[in-house]
Amino acid sequence: TNFDDGAEVRELKMPDRFRPFDDDRDERLMAFRLLLRRFIRGVESGSSPGPNFYDGFRCQQVLDAVRSFSGNVGWVEI
Repeated sequence: TNFDDGAEVRELKMPDRFRPFDDDRDERLMAFRLLLRRFIRGVESGSSPGPNFYDGFRCQQVLDAVRSFSGNVGWVEI
């Protein structure tokens, strides 16, 4: 939406360069299909596109530290 002049709210068209393809079935499908495409390429090339398992592991360590030490004052080593 555009709020530049305050007189009208209108939807702005997404530039085509950000839409590699169209899928009229459901607007949420493009993001899922792009994620799946990256995953498949990772499996085929033997790489791990982010976010990967390690990213999730580190995130979970931070969440566990917050929960465990939320009542304490000071730094928590992760």
